Amino acid sequence: MQIDQFLQNLTLNNKSRIKHDFNYFRVFFKDIDFSNTKIIHIAGTNGKGSVANYINSYLCSINKSVGMFTSPHLVDVCERIRINNAKISSEEFLEYANYIQKIIDENNYSKPSYFEFLFIVAILHFAKNKVSYIILETGIGGKQDCTNYFDKKFLSIITSIGIDHKEILGDTIEEIAKDKAGIINSDAYVIYLKNKKTNKAIREQIKIRHAKYKAIKPRSKYNTKNTYQTDNRKIALAAIKYINKTENIKYSKNDINIFLQNVKWAGRFETINNLVFDGGHNMQGLRAFFDSYGNVSNKYLIIAISAKKETEKMIEYIASLDFEYVYFTNNKNNELSSPGLLNKYYNNFKSNSCIIEFDDISDLISDKTKQFIITGSLYLIGDIYKYYLGDKK
Repeated sequence: MQIDQFLQNLTLNNKSRIKHDFNYFRVFFKDIDFSNTKIIHIAGTNGKGSVANYINSYLCSINKSVGMFTSPHLVDVCERIRINNAKISSEEFLEYANYIQKIIDENNYSKPSYFEFLFIVAILHFAKNKVSYIILETGIGGKQDCTNYFDKKFLSIITSIGIDHKEILGDTIEEIAKDKAGIINSDAYVIYLKNKKTNKAIREQIKIRHAKYKAIKPRSKYNTKNTYQTDNRKIALAAIKYINKTENIKYSKNDINIFLQNVKWAGRFETINNLVFDGGHNMQGLRAFFDSYGNVSNKYLIIAISAKKETEKMIEYIASLDFEYVYFTNNKNNELSSPGLLNKYYNNFKSNSCIIEFDDISDLISDKTKQFIITGSLYLIGDIYKYYLGDKK
């Protein structure tokens, strides 16, 4: 059975998507000793993947054995589970999948969710290969997220927080911050990005847990020189300094900064020929990207947005920019908001837009005289990678 088919069958039998408590996972990990593994746990609304990638790249560069679990993937689900940058093979994935299925059957367990299943595979893979570090990016929130399974962590990181997943995390940014701060364990070391609306919730959890911390001041304004990734690099730099201190590694701040500036993360402020990709999938991420990018006049936008996002606010913001033309679309399997509805709302502000079918994007972007910005959803970006770019990326 292929991976996609296995996961499809799994999710078809798990339509409720109910989260399991942490005891659920103990039977899968009962023979694993994590006492010598350093867990780096990352929560936040935006920037989690970038920070994870920065830290992972650095650890690999100093020859540490490191497993990284991130989401979502762009082309292949195996991208989410990596050891020293090498993604898990299909054969290994299915081997773990069969083991998990056996445990479920033997214990008459309910099936895990899609994300929970991938988390179990990742931890089994990292344990089998005896990695020294595990970098975990939360799925949604923090406190109840399955990645918060570990009682003891080497480092907890909270990146930029904004309004997202209100139906799960709460209606206000303060409520969302409180949930994400749930990744902080007793006597932990915490690095977080300052924000006057979220500081209180994070600091309260730090105080309760008797944790030590480093607060990172964000840039007040982004531009083409100091993009939103500048804040992510500052968070990663603080994490690396902590790692170096505990590992007694001598490495200058300037050398680390130069190293981080050369680290790439697919789909995040990435330029390929006449295409600029960014995974800004919510209001905060979208604004950060366009503030960083600068002038968009004479540029063309291709955008798709998840139905769960603040779509009207995002569309109104897009309409305030000076694009030459805007194309509303969906991903290959039409899993996102209706392009027709997005375009209809956009037409309340401007008329320079249309709906484009995903299958017609290839012809559109083949015009190398035009520069296209593609954003709003990593699922859209991943499908463009998969179906149109091939070995060009």
